[in-house]
Amino acid sequence: MHDTDMNIIITLDDTILGEKDRSGLIAKAGEDNLDEITDMFNQAQSAARPLALYSVLPVEKTDGNSVTINGVTIKSQLMRNNFDGVNRVFPYIATCGAALEEWSASFTDDPLAEYFADEIKKIYLSKMISKHFEHIKNTYHIKGHFSAMNPGSIKQWPLSGQRELFAIFGREYIYEKIGVRLTDSMLMLPSKTVSGIGFESESEYHNCTHCPLVNCPNRRAESEVSV
Repeated sequence: MHDTDMNIIITLDDTILGEKDRSGLIAKAGEDNLDEITDMFNQAQSAARPLALYSVLPVEKTDGNSVTINGVTIKSQLMRNNFDGVNRVFPYIATCGAALEEWSASFTDDPLAEYFADEIKKIYLSKMISKHFEHIKNTYHIKGHFSAMNPGSIKQWPLSGQRELFAIFGREYIYEKIGVRLTDSMLMLPSKTVSGIGFESESEYHNCTHCPLVNCPNRRAESEVSV
């Protein structure tokens, strides 16, 4: 973990994937592909360097349907409601890492291997997010729920919100420190990268409750949206 001004970078020190991490993908791969997937896990272990960048910042202002963080104003009524009475927030970007992205690019000529590589990147990103959230909760003594809002997950904070989130850190700073860049279409590279703003809340918040995609495989809470 490294401190840089008000920003903190966390690394995933243990890149060895255990049986629990591997089991889901091995089951999907099947016995016929067991040797190939095992070899890919070993390769990924050598290349993996997931990273997370975050800041601890005050909510400078809540006004109408917007909030201001580090001089950047974000228009979102839902965010304004969620951050009402919140003293500090944790903007963040977590990624599987540029090295793993480069490794996965070597499989583009083999659709099945490309799929396996993509799933391995997801596993590493998930482990990075878990470590990142646990670090924040333990370091800052989060007593209630630690929730997060993510641009593009819900219409109340659309994908265009990436501009404001990246502006909180500075695009060049993000690329320099963790190798993540934002494209003109608001997608992040490496592809297995997530961004958001974490916050402490008395009641548990999930983006899923505001999302109408009932059959989403990543759903963590029931939708409250009328369809």
